[in-house]
Amino acid sequence: MHELNLCGRNVNIFLTTMGEQKIVRSTAVAGLEVSGLHNNNFLELTEVFSQKAIPVSKANIPSQEEVDRWPHLKDVRIPSISGEIGLLIGANVPRALEPEEVIHSVKNGPYAVKTMLGWTVNGPLREDSCSMTKAGVPHVLSNRISVCRLEELWSQQFKYDFPEGRQDEQTEMSKEELLFMDRVSTSAQLKGGHYCIGLPLKNKEVKMPNNRAIAEQRAFNLKKKLLKNTQFQEDYVTFMNDMITKGYAVKVPNKDINRSDGRVKVPAEDADLLRFLWWPGGDVSRNLEEYRMEVHLFGATSSPSCASYALRRCAEDNKHMFDASVVNTVLHNIYIDDCLKSVTSLEQALSLYHDLRKICQTGGFKLTKWISNSTEVLSKIPDEEKAQGNKDLDLDHNPFPIERALGVQWCVQSDSFRFRVVIQNRPLTRRGILSMVSSVYNPLGILAPIILPAKNILQELSRSKISWDDAVPENLAQQWFKWVQGIQQLCLLWRSCICSSASFLRCQ
Repeated sequence: MHELNLCGRNVNIFLTTMGEQKIVRSTAVAGLEVSGLHNNNFLELTEVFSQKAIPVSKANIPSQEEVDRWPHLKDVRIPSISGEIGLLIGANVPRALEPEEVIHSVKNGPYAVKTMLGWTVNGPLREDSCSMTKAGVPHVLSNRISVCRLEELWSQQFKYDFPEGRQDEQTEMSKEELLFMDRVSTSAQLKGGHYCIGLPLKNKEVKMPNNRAIAEQRAFNLKKKLLKNTQFQEDYVTFMNDMITKGYAVKVPNKDINRSDGRVKVPAEDADLLRFLWWPGGDVSRNLEEYRMEVHLFGATSSPSCASYALRRCAEDNKHMFDASVVNTVLHNIYIDDCLKSVTSLEQALSLYHDLRKICQTGGFKLTKWISNSTEVLSKIPDEEKAQGNKDLDLDHNPFPIERALGVQWCVQSDSFRFRVVIQNRPLTRRGILSMVSSVYNPLGILAPIILPAKNILQELSRSKISWDDAVPENLAQQWFKWVQGIQQLCLLWRSCICSSASFLRCQ
């Protein structure tokens, strides 16, 4: 560094050699470039670290006379340099080590590699390359040097200790998830404007037993409940009739019911797995008849995943027809049945509104319950497609309602988030405190700094080896009461990350 008149910044590095590992002081230099002696092809090096000594010497450099002893190396030219070795280039600069020409070994002799920096010779170049010590033991020279910045080691250790903070890692699918993706991707088809996806069965050869007797017994129990409660019967029958009228379910073996909803269909070969018994027209005085679902069953474990796959498949199948921002909105801005998206202008918001409706309609999905913090955007959306509280809203005079989005209250008018936390009383024990802290719903992580003091109390209880149902020490109890009093005042508005000039869209 002194010979080159360079300066850098002081750092600690973790130096590993064949014999030891240690933390040493070093100077980091950036922007250094090197080239071969006989060309002007300069190569920028990664950050270089200084050391007082390098475990190599001029004796490690072959001379031209040594190379000339091997006829197959006659084209290799090794320049004579009087200076000492001052730089080691490692594998983190692959361009410097990339072979441009290779002269292969002959009769177990040395081989040569030409790089952009010149020739390198490897192998038994000298006669004493396998020399023996006085005791008759082979003398072997081996060097391996590894350098790692201490800051990088700390960062790696932090990611290991707190894996939830790693934003760049890729989550791998489990065997069950891979099997699910195989089942739905191979069975998914677009039929009559709707996606049809088979049931993601673990065993496609499953044979279901005839359990009609059990189904009849359950229907009999349901009948007694319906006759005892008129309102319950009215609501239940209305729901079932509506489901049958819309074609979600049909009598066996009736099929081919047209519908214009956003449900995901079940193929005919799987529909018999979704059979049920029901009274025609909801008249419990009539005989039970067999029905089966034509769409994925609401409440089934696999249904949300099948619906999500169908929606994403809809975006992928039609990405050539729409702008990338529209496709990315479907793929990355929809959670369960909520779509949330922020754009920077009125024109973008209206364009996105129209294109989202179109791309989803290609798969039989209809977006409704639209809401925006822009009155101009809302004025262009038909009332029947707006969210419930915005259908009869006077956009010039009435204030916007407070909506719920991903578990928090969104004040549309001020474009901010509002939180309401209610702590249920529990015994003042370690178990009770854990229950109360866990009841704070914080899906977006915004309340993490506020919840942290309560978690510190739990950490201290664990460190003090307080049992789950033992009374909390007085000092920690006082901290807990103070925290509870503070969080109960959390009815303040929290500004969101959406700028005031943005147009925010939400729909279902």
